[in-house]
Amino acid sequence: HCYEIICEGNMFKLKKNVIIDFDSERLYVMENGVLLYSGPAVVIRKKSETPVALAYGKQAEAQRDMVKNNEFYCHPFKNGKIADEKGARLLFRAVLRELFGKNPFLQLFVLVSGGLDEAEEQKIIQSFALAGYNKVTLLPRPQILAKLLEYNCLYGALYMDADVSEFVLAQNGDVISAHTIGVSFTAAAEVLRNKFLADQKLNVPLDASVRLAVEDCSLFPSDVTQLSVHGLDTVTNQKKSVIVSSRETFPCLESVYSNITELISAVLLDEEKEFSLQVASSGIIYLGSGTQIRGLEEFAYKRLGIPGLFAKNKTLLLEVACSYVEKMTENE
Repeated sequence: HCYEIICEGNMFKLKKNVIIDFDSERLYVMENGVLLYSGPAVVIRKKSETPVALAYGKQAEAQRDMVKNNEFYCHPFKNGKIADEKGARLLFRAVLRELFGKNPFLQLFVLVSGGLDEAEEQKIIQSFALAGYNKVTLLPRPQILAKLLEYNCLYGALYMDADVSEFVLAQNGDVISAHTIGVSFTAAAEVLRNKFLADQKLNVPLDASVRLAVEDCSLFPSDVTQLSVHGLDTVTNQKKSVIVSSRETFPCLESVYSNITELISAVLLDEEKEFSLQVASSGIIYLGSGTQIRGLEEFAYKRLGIPGLFAKNKTLLLEVACSYVEKMTENE
């Protein structure tokens, strides 16, 4: 990597701008446009007053079924917020020390949901501080989405991660309006779990339902793709598998994704007609893991009548944030 070296007397400081993004499923770290880390946002820690990380990321995920009584497997993040402060602190510390050591001069820029209040934002900053990193700047995701729209001469963007959806309208790099709702593919996974529980007496883990929703299900109403679903029989408590059709799971997904399209419609109706027409004619860009589900392009167009542009690059928003931070700090 190329770092800016600052000389002060006989000491040399490495100044690095590091971009961080997280949701309930994954944690990302990028520097100079290069993705340095992408791993599950999970950690195994001891149940003690002094938090100690035993494993994190892929290693923690692999050891999930081997957790002992005095250990705790946790997802530190939920709905764009910190749900387990100790777990978040340990995860941040472990990942950043793995990548950068104990460098006290890291400049951290963290993408956060636009729907957080001041206390929730401070909790994120405090978690990094307790992990040993005090130079933290929060980047509201709508602000970065606005920059993405400016670069692409667009006016509307929908971002969906595991728990949170954000719809942003922007012009010339400035946010016109931003709307955050706690609806995304985890909500669809919960509806799927309830369906399997009621129809097949099958208890499916939430993470398995999430993978099923994103990787195997679709928003095509007549899709007859056969899906293999695994879990525990609620009567015998034994492992059990069932085969269902994607057509059977469609109503579960439709109920969630319809909330998204209804939000977009309502927002556009509240805007000035001329601006709404600009959004409709240029199209909406869709980003985030929740937008990767098959059939969303047709589903959204059928309900909105607006063309969609789907970002396949999962790190696109991080790259835009890198570019934005570089311009923001180049004169410092």
